[in-house]
Amino acid sequence: EQFWLMLYQSLKFGIRLLAWLVVVFFIHELVLFTLRKSPFDDLILRAYLANYILLLLTFYLILFFKNKKSHSLGFLYLGGFFLKLIVFLVYFNPEYKADALISPSEFFAFFTPYGFCLIYETAVIVKILNKE
Repeated sequence: EQFWLMLYQSLKFGIRLLAWLVVVFFIHELVLFTLRKSPFDDLILRAYLANYILLLLTFYLILFFKNKKSHSLGFLYLGGFFLKLIVFLVYFNPEYKADALISPSEFFAFFTPYGFCLIYETAVIVKILNKE
């Protein structure tokens, strides 16, 4: 029964997160269009995809260890936070700094989905943990 509940929560979380990220992405692109910036520049699709995948991974790990009654859920949450920052520093930052500076559009290309995912993850995890 625990397996099915975890699977249901994971699928529900993943689908809702994807739907919200699509909405945020289109708003982000609308803002870029309004500012006359090139759409799909600055690795924006990769940034949204990386944040989605990393958040799913973190969420699944937290759910898994929550069911095992682990007391280290906070460390897993922080680990996910740092993992996303490491991915930014290793993968995105060198691309963004290739011209010696990080433009505002490059900064927001990564940190818009990052910030949204962080808020969304926190709200959902707090809700799940408070049910127990």
